[in-house]
Amino acid sequence: MRRQSFNVLVELLRVLFFIILIAGWASCWWTNAAEKGGLANSDWPCKGHDSKHTGQSQYTGAQNNTLKWKYSAGDWIFSSPAIGADGTVYFASHDNSQGEGFYAKVYALNPDKTVRWSYSIDNWIDSSPTIGADGTVYIAGYNGKLYALNPTGTLKWSYEIESSIYSSPAIGTDNTVYFGSESGRIYALNPNGSLKWSYQTEEGSIYYSSPAIGADGTIYIGSWDGKVYALDPAGNLKWSYQTGDSICYSSPAIGADGTIYIGSRDGKIYALDADGNLKWSYLAEDSIDSSPAIGADGTVYIGSWDNNIYALDSDGNLKWNYQTGGRFFPLLP
Repeated sequence: MRRQSFNVLVELLRVLFFIILIAGWASCWWTNAAEKGGLANSDWPCKGHDSKHTGQSQYTGAQNNTLKWKYSAGDWIFSSPAIGADGTVYFASHDNSQGEGFYAKVYALNPDKTVRWSYSIDNWIDSSPTIGADGTVYIAGYNGKLYALNPTGTLKWSYEIESSIYSSPAIGTDNTVYFGSESGRIYALNPNGSLKWSYQTEEGSIYYSSPAIGADGTIYIGSWDGKVYALDPAGNLKWSYQTGDSICYSSPAIGADGTIYIGSRDGKIYALDADGNLKWSYLAEDSIDSSPAIGADGTVYIGSWDNNIYALDSDGNLKWNYQTGGRFFPLLP
């Protein structure tokens, strides 16, 4: 009887062991699957470095002005580069090599500047590429198409709308792709390129302002109507904040405490809390079209049409400003 009880106990322990083993495996599997969502694990996978657009790199910048290499594309480059997990550099260029008309190419360069591949598009591109965790390259064009390209340079899918797209895409942790459009509509696409939802802003257009994504999945973007919009992951409006003039080029940046920073053509940089309330604003001497960058210590950096770059502390106080030789009028989205 005792031996029988002992054998039953051994069997129960064995079953318990396998349950724990399987649970641990499942936990690791789900963790790894979750880590595959969102942006590529690279030095600079998108505009502004990360989904919050902090512009904050973990590396110290170049300490001298020695040129490592340069690459000449077919025409003007308005697109900002992004870097894949393997070091591939992605960007877009206007390109007239195909003859008269409006054309562009998306380029993938190896770290030694040799061309890995290029992908031709039948209209201009000012949008900057965003690299997904699986290596997919997302970019949009004047032709109203959002492209998803495989890491090999072939088309994975495209999604077409009825207005031009200058805004650069952002990727949520669930691989939802967000972007704004000239029509003023904000789009969310599923990872397979189908429409998840869209939201029409009240008036105006979304030009070069590109979405930033908060820690809770809230999507923030600026609009020509002068408003900052905050949408929940389901596409519902959480709040909007009216600035004093249009927001054309400036994209939101999100601080470590959830503060949203953005510039406006009224000459102010705004700091808003997560509920859309004004924390502070700082008035420059001319319009602000550039996007803020946030230092590791919380310092906010931004440029203005008044030729100055400003450094503000997290309470909106001026730390310093530096007079350059020209306006900060960014054409890079």
